[in-house]
Amino acid sequence: MNIKLILASAICLSAFSLSSCDDDEHYIDAPEEDAEMVLQGKVGNDASANMVYVDFSTNQQHAVARRSWHLGFYCGEEFHVTLNQSLSRAWATEKTDFAAVTVEDAEKAPNLAAGMMEFGTLANVKITDDTSHDLNKTLFGTIESEPSKSKVFLLATEEMTQCNTWYKVKVTKTSNGYKVEYGRVNDQEPTVKEIAKDAEKTFIYFSLQNGKTVDVPEKWDIMWSSAMANNTMPNGRVIFGPASDVITTNSYKGVETAIVIVDKVCSYDEFSMAHLKDVEFHKEADVIGTSWRTAPMPGSTPGPLFDRFYVTKGTDGRFYKYVFLSFCEEDGGERGLPELMFAAIEQ
Repeated sequence: MNIKLILASAICLSAFSLSSCDDDEHYIDAPEEDAEMVLQGKVGNDASANMVYVDFSTNQQHAVARRSWHLGFYCGEEFHVTLNQSLSRAWATEKTDFAAVTVEDAEKAPNLAAGMMEFGTLANVKITDDTSHDLNKTLFGTIESEPSKSKVFLLATEEMTQCNTWYKVKVTKTSNGYKVEYGRVNDQEPTVKEIAKDAEKTFIYFSLQNGKTVDVPEKWDIMWSSAMANNTMPNGRVIFGPASDVITTNSYKGVETAIVIVDKVCSYDEFSMAHLKDVEFHKEADVIGTSWRTAPMPGSTPGPLFDRFYVTKGTDGRFYKYVFLSFCEEDGGERGLPELMFAAIEQ
């Protein structure tokens, strides 16, 4: 299928049938293989409302409201707490007493609600997990079993512009999970939540806003969302901070991905199992990130980069190739509704 022909012509997309599960998530029927898929990230006027999880093996996508959870609690043998990198930024205080952390501590912390930050200028300021999703590089670090060793963290989102509205969180390890103490920054008494590990899940996702857990699909290959990422500007400067249209791969389930440069390997249409030996696969979750597109900004030509496409070894062990076709008004698409083409690579 010729990519430029697709972009130049009117595409008749398969209709999506949505059935509402609850206020936070929708299940969406995705197109069949060798077809285009429009990721449903937009709701109303909010182009980054959802985190969209794609499972190539079932040709389905699953949208979860981006603001529906703040922290993920690991259910494997070890104890780890991850941030929703699409929403949450946090800062470790030196205090272990929940009540002792106040707005004065927040005023001394980095601005967790800030926008873009030049990579390098805050090299020693850690406010998010490593974008590779390495569980040994989480902001919360080692989860202690002794409360006297568990630090209190400040946590905020981009909408919490006043530091007196921020959250504070303290997590300690229990015999079968986690004890979470949380509240607003000036609260003296915490709300306490016990979160038990679930052997059927990789993480349990939790909202500090309503004290509820959120269902996120276990089986997925790539996820589209706004998130923290490294972004290359038209002048070549690298900026680290919140970015739109970030693609994350499911490193937690062993997904591996290769970036295929057309001039060095072959075209999307030509790529077959025989070409797997010509590409290098990476296990890091941020192998794609924002590298697939040029964002609308002064001095840029917005749109997907057609000098490349991607090959992923999915959670089912099969290989899939995919290329992004549009993602913004300037390239004929719509922000929050990125379009990609994908196919299984057959033997």
